[in-house]
Amino acid sequence: MFFAPVFTFARGWNGNAHVYYLNEGNPWEGTRKGSASHILDVVYLFQNFREFLTADQQEVGIAFAEDIFKFCHGVSPWPAVTMGDFDKGFSARFYGSGDERVPKRVVTQPYGDETMRRDVLHSLAARVSLEDLAKVFMAFKTAE
Repeated sequence: MFFAPVFTFARGWNGNAHVYYLNEGNPWEGTRKGSASHILDVVYLFQNFREFLTADQQEVGIAFAEDIFKFCHGVSPWPAVTMGDFDKGFSARFYGSGDERVPKRVVTQPYGDETMRRDVLHSLAARVSLEDLAKVFMAFKTAE
């Protein structure tokens, strides 16, 4: 739901687009514990819940915040997707300690093992619009 629009915007952008993956698990108890979730990037950016994060997660948070502040000050912290070109020279920043204990690195493919992302929605978008898929998702969520 949150990932597909990023690629749609990056593909249609006429300038440079900086794409990133934040693959850290939510540290709080609940149904999303251990899963990467939307809004956790705000925790990493503002560093205001550090006491709830592991040392590895804190390191990822520092790397993430430094890159976002660089970006806000006109510094390109990693190579951008240029003119929506995903076929040649795709790159994105990947944040996550994972098994490699590396807080950040550059990935060169939009989907697959390195990114921990699947292309299911974009494969479906060849037959059904992303707008229609979003409507189905919203209908599913409201049925809970």
